[in-house]
Amino acid sequence: MKISKLSISAVIFTLLLILWPIFSFISLPTGISFSEQLNSIQQNMGLYILNFVIAFLIAPALVFMLFELYKKITGNPWNITAKIGFILYGLFILVVNISYGSQFLYLPFIIDAKPESSVINWYFYNGHSTVILINQTGYLLWSIATLIIFSRYIFKSSLAFFIVKILTLAALTQLVATIGLYLNQPNLSILTFYSGILLIPTGILIIIYSFLKSKTPANESH
Repeated sequence: MKISKLSISAVIFTLLLILWPIFSFISLPTGISFSEQLNSIQQNMGLYILNFVIAFLIAPALVFMLFELYKKITGNPWNITAKIGFILYGLFILVVNISYGSQFLYLPFIIDAKPESSVINWYFYNGHSTVILINQTGYLLWSIATLIIFSRYIFKSSLAFFIVKILTLAALTQLVATIGLYLNQPNLSILTFYSGILLIPTGILIIIYSFLKSKTPANESH
């Protein structure tokens, strides 16, 4: 049985998405104050960096998986909607990885060199930091792109389109979460966690779907 690009991308994405919260928990800085947390990072820098290297890989893995899913369920029609959506996906990767990349390419080098207020502004676990604003703006782009590309297929039947329904729900949840962050509404911004949770069954179902499709190679049309 030939393993498709969709299968490989879905397995890689799902593994990364499962590993990230595990390493986030292991590497989570300890302490109540930001000073204590930054000191904790310095003592466990390797784990902190590894956690965000994993996070850095998630966005490109997600987009590649969705690219392969799009081709599989639509027969690859590159209309203007798809082109706009995937341009936004490219911007999503760029923007969101500024936030994740800064945690291992920038933050470790400014902890001692910059005033604490400057460091905290680039500290990922500060919910009011610039880096979180950048991160959530990236996921806003992902939400818009996902809705543009996939929402038109939610009323179709079959496993593929059940996956699209979950994906669309994740995008809508993230959209509301980002608006909540912009409006300083914690009860809404916390929804970003649930959007991420929805991507785990999405990845698992795409793995199942991709292996089923590998047995029946004809593409499913829209």
